[in-house]
Amino acid sequence: MNTTRRPSSCGPQHQWTPVLADPKSSLGYMAEQNLRHKLLENYDKTSLPAMKTTVKFRMTIKHFDMIEDEQALRLDAWMVNEWVDHRLQWDPELYEGLEKLSFPHQILWKPDLDIYNSARIGESLSFGDTLLIVFSNGRVLFVPPVQLHFTCAMDLTYWPHDTHNCTLTIGSWVHDGHTIDPQIMDEKPEFDIPVDLTESGKNLTRGSWDVKGSNMTRKVSKYDCCPELYITLIISLKLQRNAPAYAWTVRLPAVGMCILTVVLFLLPPGAGEKLVFGGLCLILDLLFIAYTSNIVSHAPTHTPLIIELVCEQLLLVIGSVVLAAFTTRMARDPHTCGLPVCVRQVLLMLSVCLCLQNYKNLVARSHQPYTRTVKTEELEMGESSAAQLYGGMSGDFTTPCGLDWLLLAAVIDRICLIVFVAIFIMNMISFSAVL
Repeated sequence: MNTTRRPSSCGPQHQWTPVLADPKSSLGYMAEQNLRHKLLENYDKTSLPAMKTTVKFRMTIKHFDMIEDEQALRLDAWMVNEWVDHRLQWDPELYEGLEKLSFPHQILWKPDLDIYNSARIGESLSFGDTLLIVFSNGRVLFVPPVQLHFTCAMDLTYWPHDTHNCTLTIGSWVHDGHTIDPQIMDEKPEFDIPVDLTESGKNLTRGSWDVKGSNMTRKVSKYDCCPELYITLIISLKLQRNAPAYAWTVRLPAVGMCILTVVLFLLPPGAGEKLVFGGLCLILDLLFIAYTSNIVSHAPTHTPLIIELVCEQLLLVIGSVVLAAFTTRMARDPHTCGLPVCVRQVLLMLSVCLCLQNYKNLVARSHQPYTRTVKTEELEMGESSAAQLYGGMSGDFTTPCGLDWLLLAAVIDRICLIVFVAIFIMNMISFSAVL
């Protein structure tokens, strides 16, 4: 009889009273110990449970994340494996009604399932100290939490709205389908991702990827090296990027810089501010390309469309700055002679079509007797009624000769505006998938 002493709660001295142990618990402990000894006696964990062992498989995904710099997907999941090992059967009535036991997975046989397309070659799956459960009928249940790293080729053409199809291939590394037959229990992997919400209902645990589709299939393959058939399990995931922050940091700046290039041609052709504004647009495009350069390094075989848009925009900005310098030079430099009459007549006709009526009227009046001229700054600001003088008196005033060149600069500037607006509209349509 096992006894223990318990101190009394009262009295100046402690008095010990015997406590009897439960005989049923002692018998259950001895029964479990005897059963473990019997099951593990002469048990060989390297030999197969049967000539052909069927392994049922399913997966519960707890978390996933795309590792873009490695072109890989990381899954935190529970791999559910279930098979029958007849060497681990017993009669519960002979062992105080024990229906199941737990064992360390290192001491019992388990299928050698591994990742075929692992992103970290040489690293085997780590099951830690996870126990497996053995039932009295010989059924073995093994549910280890694992972290799976497997390759996933990323197509960043439509970044930041890219979608990727990732495939995880799992199978026995050594045994063919005649010895280990993996079977899937569910057609799709289960997703059990915990959600942490704020008081306002905002999801703090939502990642930057959404699952648009998933399935599990069983594939039978034959290799040139071996006549046997090998069975693999394929888990397919369709992931789509869902990062609202990119709308503010990528898409809107790209559209804004395209609009700024168009605005560049709305400034008067003789305004020196056009060059400053164009230089600012050029700096903004270069900063955007530098900001997104790390994305290109993740996909060296193709370039995201939105980066192509900004690179094209960079070339347009360079062209616009050159044209702005050219038109400013024509409009503001002193000219000793005007344009030929035929050229002037063509420009006057074009000015009507290009909504340059003010410039046309000024040129027409400047070639009439008693011509009046205005300062260049006043012309650019539309203040033709202020401080008007007769004749060309100095370089600060626009002479009839200079007005011809100003009209030419205005026509070229307006044609460039139309061309750049057309290019802007075409770019917005062509790259609408990423904008």
